[in-house]
Amino acid sequence: MEQVRGSSRWRLTIRRNCEEITVLRGVTCDKQAALPEEIFGLPVVALDDHALAPSAKPAEGEQVEITCGREGKEWDNGRLEALILPPALKRVGDYALMSCRSLHTLELWDDVTDWGGGALMNCSRLSRFVLHRTGQRWGASLAYFADELAGELDISVRDGEEERVRLLLPDYVESYEENGPAHHFDYKIYGAGHPYHHIFPKKQLDLAAYDGLWSQFLREAHEESAALRMARYRLSRPEGLSEGGKAQYLAYLREHTRELLLAQIEENDLAGAAWTVRELSPEQSVCREAAEHARKTGRTAIVAVLLDSMHAARPAGLDVQFDL
Repeated sequence: MEQVRGSSRWRLTIRRNCEEITVLRGVTCDKQAALPEEIFGLPVVALDDHALAPSAKPAEGEQVEITCGREGKEWDNGRLEALILPPALKRVGDYALMSCRSLHTLELWDDVTDWGGGALMNCSRLSRFVLHRTGQRWGASLAYFADELAGELDISVRDGEEERVRLLLPDYVESYEENGPAHHFDYKIYGAGHPYHHIFPKKQLDLAAYDGLWSQFLREAHEESAALRMARYRLSRPEGLSEGGKAQYLAYLREHTRELLLAQIEENDLAGAAWTVRELSPEQSVCREAAEHARKTGRTAIVAVLLDSMHAARPAGLDVQFDL
């Protein structure tokens, strides 16, 4: 088996021609791993059927080990938690990631034009996607993820290293329930997330359609934590956000500033708490309660942000003391 240096440890079975590499099979012992961008100077452009599925049978091809200076012990894609796909990738075959049950984060470039059937089957924890945008028309991969996965999806869209769009697609549940008297099954959808998973006309993300669902989302049964994140994400990364859309999200967060701050403290989200203080100007009583909660939970950096806000907002001559 030939060895090649890389950023993650892999044992790969590949097929190569004079221009490109297809990964037929691959297994890693890293929990956070990046597939190599190139092997033998050729770009990796495809994952074959079942390529990274933990239970896939061996395939015939050229054997390559990707090393990074550390010894590997447990070679099992079932332990893989975060995966970065190569920038030149164009095709992901049928069942390519099937049963990667620990995988929760997938990072890729927006040039994958061919997603096979069941590529994400049984990836029950997969909920976080980082998409590097490469053109004016984008979102085909996101359309595939949203259609395949009914759970909550946290999506970050980047131009280079800059995050330009952050979205949350809420979850929903599809079920077939037996209708005894009629002797058939009724198809039912539960949860407010279903429309959000279908805002991809011609496989392109429609941000205006996303924002247009907000009022309907609030009228239906929904999780407050999801609504808080959805509003904050759109306001903090407002690409394509109209003035009307901005107003609706701001109105919601101003009514729920206390809940937002407490949630950010629980997540130790310093940047989020700083944004909330700066953009929403919480009342002194809200800041004081949040600061006390942050102190009790050991979030000292957030305590400092809240104290600075309280100090800046207090009337001249009023002393505010707080024990860190």
